[in-house]
Amino acid sequence: MNKIDVNKAIIEALKKEFEYREEDYDQWVMGASIKQDEVAQEFRVKVIVHTSESIYTDGMELEVTVVDGVAKLEEDFFEKTPDLMGSPVKDAIKWLREFKIIHLQLLNPYEYNIYLQRLEEVIKEYSFKTLSDYNLESTNGTNLENLYQDLLQETLLKNVKIEGVKLSLGEYELKVIVDGKSYYLNCRSSDTREIVIEEIKNEIIIPVMEDIEADSNSNNTNYENTKEMI
Repeated sequence: MNKIDVNKAIIEALKKEFEYREEDYDQWVMGASIKQDEVAQEFRVKVIVHTSESIYTDGMELEVTVVDGVAKLEEDFFEKTPDLMGSPVKDAIKWLREFKIIHLQLLNPYEYNIYLQRLEEVIKEYSFKTLSDYNLESTNGTNLENLYQDLLQETLLKNVKIEGVKLSLGEYELKVIVDGKSYYLNCRSSDTREIVIEEIKNEIIIPVMEDIEADSNSNNTNYENTKEMI
């Protein structure tokens, strides 16, 4: 097996054991790193687990073997005392980096998927293949600001204000204001539905989630400093 396949097998095994959602509680693998035995397909693996109930993380180091593409965690690992308990994210990432990092998921994947599902649902209400019919001046249902305001409000379930500026023919910059914070989208008349979705994911959903995470942290610089380490 190549390194990519081995890493995927280990990540899948960790997610299977540690990740779940139950009512208002989410638990996920925030990060994993590995150190390989040079002879056998055996690994020392550091894993940090985060939950929706706390800004802190727990971490554990365990043995993992990979045979025929399947990763197996050491037996009775759940009976071990965690190596990290109630650790700030920044410190947990430092601990993780003692080995080679193969996985990082700082944001809650369950919440992220909910945002994506909402976006997919609301965009179905529109039939455009590209944004060629949309502009800032239109009042007949093809106004660019109104389109993005609807898409984003239905996705984020928040009040959203859009301020658009025409940069050149068929090219626009949209200032998106959510909870008093500003985010920016560049869009073109040639943008397809797929591009619209990707831009909203990368430029709005993820940054908004990052800001929510930072705001929920008692030390808001902790999350920003963590991102700089990666």
